Amino acid sequence: MVDRRRSSGRWWSVTDDLEIRAQMRLLTLDQITPRDGDRVGGKAAALAMLVARGIPVPAGVVVHVEAFSEHLARAGPAAITQTALDPPLARALAKAGQRLGPLVAVRSSAVGEDGGVASHAGQYETVLGVRPGAELEEALKACWASAFSARAQAYQRGDGRPPQMAVLIQTLV
Repeated sequence: MVDRRRSSGRWWSVTDDLEIRAQMRLLTLDQITPRDGDRVGGKAAALAMLVARGIPVPAGVVVHVEAFSEHLARAGPAAITQTALDPPLARALAKAGQRLGPLVAVRSSAVGEDGGVASHAGQYETVLGVRPGAELEEALKACWASAFSARAQAYQRGDGRPPQMAVLIQTLV
């Protein structure tokens, strides 16, 4: 049975809510504002600033930290790559991947990754030449899992904050 509710004269379902929520977990580079740094990470925020200034940047979307946090809550750090994405997020990701082209780059964009105090360059995963679909889902989860790699954990030692990982997906050029 589908839970249906009435809003603004039309019926909608909880499934509609889940789809909308999943789509909101993805932001295009031109949708990102300077206030979004804590949601999209340093790399994506910097590229969005270039886009806002009219500088050519390959098209991209960001799966922001709330999607990471939700997946982490369901999977736990040890099972990030083995746990399926939430179906509405998987569908939104598939649509975004198809729009970006036959091959994409999947890049970490952690909050605090490229800050004034520390740079985590090279600590997190980047996957190049990824095809939309299942390959894109696996690359996304690989980026998320890299926040818990021994290399990243050693680098973050003393930070005391849990990782907050956004992932940037761009057309491969």
